This record gives sequence, structure tokens and C-alpha cells, in this order.
Amino acid sequence: MPIGGATADNTGQHPRERLMALALSAMEGFRSLSLAADGGSAEDVGGASCWYSSSFVPVYNGAGLFSEQLFNRRTLSAIERYFARHERPYCLLTMDGLVPDADSRLSGLGYTEYAVMPAMWLSGPPRNLGLEVGQDDSLTITRVQTPNDIRAFRSVLTRVFFISPAEVELVLGEGTLRVPHVRHYLCRIGEVAAGTISLVLSGSVPGIWNVGTLPEYRRRGVGSNMMLHVLNEALSLGYGENMLLSSPDGMALYARLGYITAGTAHIYVPSRHSSG
Repeated sequence: MPIGGATADNTGQHPRERLMALALSAMEGFRSLSLAADGGSAEDVGGASCWYSSSFVPVYNGAGLFSEQLFNRRTLSAIERYFARHERPYCLLTMDGLVPDADSRLSGLGYTEYAVMPAMWLSGPPRNLGLEVGQDDSLTITRVQTPNDIRAFRSVLTRVFFISPAEVELVLGEGTLRVPHVRHYLCRIGEVAAGTISLVLSGSVPGIWNVGTLPEYRRRGVGSNMMLHVLNEALSLGYGENMLLSSPDGMALYARLGYITAGTAHIYVPSRHSSG
């Protein structure tokens, strides 16, 4: 049913339908990446879809809250007890436009905003970026398939996202290689691992994750080449749409590829953990 008189966009989707697709794909990404971790699991808690891993980084332990029925003390208490049993910090994921006044509701229930990320959407093939792509003959992109590959992937991720090596090893151990719907890729300049990217295929809309380039290899087409490689692979698998949660630094590249900013994802943590 149309809400507020809004109409479908040029993809044929109602804006709220796309917001929900974005939210569910973001949740699937967090769930899938957590399932690859040591001891990772996914289950419903208090009516909310949760994901758990052995990591102490809140985003790898959390719950998706995409309907008003879940914004109550009973559900949130069940989620808190669940992660307390596991002795892990956790987060709550929301998406703008799905629940009115989500921020004030969660603030009143004892939660603080931890991160805000533009949710970007691409329909159809990416735009051609011209000479920027393929300009470096020493650049290669390969799928992560061996323990040595995953170690190289972790080393790049640690530097780009400032996550401790111990934490990265928890969520990207060798078990990652056995998760069929999560594909990781390395970009190399010569023999040096310079960039990372991941493709999550567990939901109806695939998600792009872990896009990062080492500082000394930026502005050499690494990000562009990785994005085009993974987007073309998703298209070859029959996926005509995809999403990602962007950092501020990545938005210009994604816009040039044809992405639109379709929503905003918010991550909340219990107020007592917000400074830690």
C-alpha cells in the first residue's frame, strides 16, 4: 500500500519496498560474515533476526529492527540477555524510513547511535569508467581460495579498517573459505596484496562488503577494478541489483558507477557501551 502518496521509482519499486530490501540485504551481510567466524550463528531472538560471532566488535553481533513491533522492552531485553549469555557486545541495525522516530525510541530504551552509513543501490550494469579501469597491467583480481589468500586478505583489512589483527582473525579465519554464499577477492599490484572486496549472495539482493585499498596504492584504479570485477560477476550469476553500505570516502566512486543513495543505515549500541 502506498505510504504518504509516494510512487514507484524507475525500477518499478516502491521506495519503502526498496528500503526493506536494503535493510534485509544489510542484515544478511552482517549475518553471513558473522556465520563465517569461529562459533558464528544466526537465530531469532524475541522476534528479531540476530547474528552472533566470537568477535568483540559490536557489528559482528547484533539484531535487525525493521518493524515497529520490535521496538519494545520485551524484545530488547531478550536480545540483551542473549548477548549477555555469550559475553559479547552487540548492536541494533535500523534503516531510515521503516520505523518512525526510531532514533528517539531507541534513545528512550537506553541505546546510543554508534555509526551511520549511506545505503546505496545499483540497478543493472555499472557505468563504464573508461580509461581509469585496466590502466595498470600489473593489477590482478582473484578470488580468495587458499589459507595464504585469506591471510593476505586479513592483512589488508587490518590496515584499511583499523581493526586489530586478533579481531580480523576471529571473523576471517580459514572457515571463511567454506561459506559458499560469501565470496572474498584480493586485488594485487604485482605480487603485493593491495585491496579487498567481498560479495555476499545469501539474500535476494547481493551486497558488496569490505571494499578497501591500502593507502600507498590508492588512485591507481584498484577500487574501480575491484568493483567492476565483482559487479560483473554478480550480473553473470543473474543478479540485476545489488547494494552496499558506503563510507564517506567511497561515495564518489560508487556514484560514478551508477549507485544512488537510497537510504541510511543506523547502528545503535547500549548506552553503557557507547564509549568503549
